Amino acid sequence: MIPKRAIFHWEGDPMGGLRRRCIERFRSLNPDWSVVVLDAKTAGAPSNLLPPQRSDWSRWIELYERGGYAFDTDMAFARPIPEWMLETDLAMPADGENVNAVCVMGAAPGHPFMALMNKVARETYEKGWHTYQDFGTLLLWRSMGRATGGEQHARIGQACIALELKPPLLFPAESFNPIRWEDAVNALDRPQPPYAGMPIAVHWYGGANGNPDAAQAGSWVEAALVYRDEVAE
Repeated sequence: MIPKRAIFHWEGDPMGGLRRRCIERFRSLNPDWSVVVLDAKTAGAPSNLLPPQRSDWSRWIELYERGGYAFDTDMAFARPIPEWMLETDLAMPADGENVNAVCVMGAAPGHPFMALMNKVARETYEKGWHTYQDFGTLLLWRSMGRATGGEQHARIGQACIALELKPPLLFPAESFNPIRWEDAVNALDRPQPPYAGMPIAVHWYGGANGNPDAAQAGSWVEAALVYRDEVAE
């Protein structure tokens, strides 16, 4: 079982108001969860990494040591995390045939796959591979054996079988990523959310195209937050 424990990370410049609202919304929607926000002092990854790299690796360390769900801070939560996402030992989003998103990942404490990811992260760090996604999506892929496309589902299952584990829960990426990152800036100019239905959260890609806190996000991100307020009333 995955514990009801949400893990975020932020360091560097003060957290923007929109990100703070997103974390506050998570707390209000999930009152029985504990919420951890790692910072420069509590993050476990080496301090000479860039904040996005340190954020990813530190959350994988935290998942291995204490378990829970790791989330990005640029996610506007619209619904509570469902119980079925906790009834497993390892969980990650799948986009069609690809396991290619790390904005949300869950694991039970001490999970061997998270141990493997942290081992690969250490190897990556020692080799000096420090690009943006080297401790994010690319790290996940390396941990699966660089599988791509439809092979990813099989490879993540094979990786778990090799560790004598059951395969992970693969949930639809659209439940947290209703739009793709390359559409994020255009979406900010739209008056209504560019997605159908109501996902669990809306990942608004705060770092996309030099927009670290989505200053102009008065449209679809705010709409996701306001929508939930209106439904509650």
